[in-house]
Amino acid sequence: QVTMYHWDLPQPLQDLGGWPNSVMVDFFEDYARILFKNFGDRVKWWITFNEPYETTTGYSASTGVDAPAIDLSGIGDYLTAHTILKAHATAYHVYDTEFRAEQNGKIGITLNNDWQEPKTDSNDDKLAAELAMQFHLGWFAHPIYIGDYPEIMKERIANNSRAEGRNSSRLPVFNDYWINYIKGTYDFYGMNHYSTNLVSLDPSASNVANPPSLWHDQGVIKEFDSSWTGSAASCFKVIPQILGLFLVAHSSSPGLKRCFKNCFQSHIPFGAMAQPTYQPFHLYIKNMKQILSIMENMNGCFKF
Repeated sequence: QVTMYHWDLPQPLQDLGGWPNSVMVDFFEDYARILFKNFGDRVKWWITFNEPYETTTGYSASTGVDAPAIDLSGIGDYLTAHTILKAHATAYHVYDTEFRAEQNGKIGITLNNDWQEPKTDSNDDKLAAELAMQFHLGWFAHPIYIGDYPEIMKERIANNSRAEGRNSSRLPVFNDYWINYIKGTYDFYGMNHYSTNLVSLDPSASNVANPPSLWHDQGVIKEFDSSWTGSAASCFKVIPQILGLFLVAHSSSPGLKRCFKNCFQSHIPFGAMAQPTYQPFHLYIKNMKQILSIMENMNGCFKF
């Protein structure tokens, strides 16, 4: 298995603006072709991007700590995702048309997402959980496995953009060519899972944000239950039973159901391994049995 990109953009490309610049699609195509040509005889599993959501945070003021730490919140992060999705699809098609027949490998993308659980049974909290899932996982999974961005995401960002006095949405638009070009660019579904959140609607999201942000567009509050078991990392809680629930919920869509039949990669939170007894880790392993009953063909599970 080789991951082609994991947050390590060469500085000369960053000097051109980095991932918000659509010219990166052409550079990534050239890079992918070089990798396939030189290593494809030995590499049979290719991951184009690992956790592209995290790359977008480097162009968002909501964090301010992730590389390259450029303050383009609510615009730069959406442009980054737009470029990455095009780059991923382009690399996939290069492999599919030029190398697959001879090398007989697999290519896809690995997405990270925590499970988003409604804080209560209220309709508002159920909506909040859906928003949290779509603004994180759906942002990348929907264009690849179903087609185009999630409707709820397009609608909210467009509405907020109008309220800010803009003539167009801050979320870039895929034309029909790109929707069809990106859709179906997977041989497997790569999933990194870390933890779980309780989610409710953020009352302040009804206000006009200045500056805009993905978090305001999403409009939710995420928190932990105080009873949940902690880990060595404060941002991760040990909720192993969620693994099966996660896959059951998302295998309901035709595109994701097909890709779940060839799920390649699932990561267990590293914090679980830091516990003295390793008990949390074993709890996750135990719950893998539930996943195996769902998946027709799981190719691997790794901890890191």
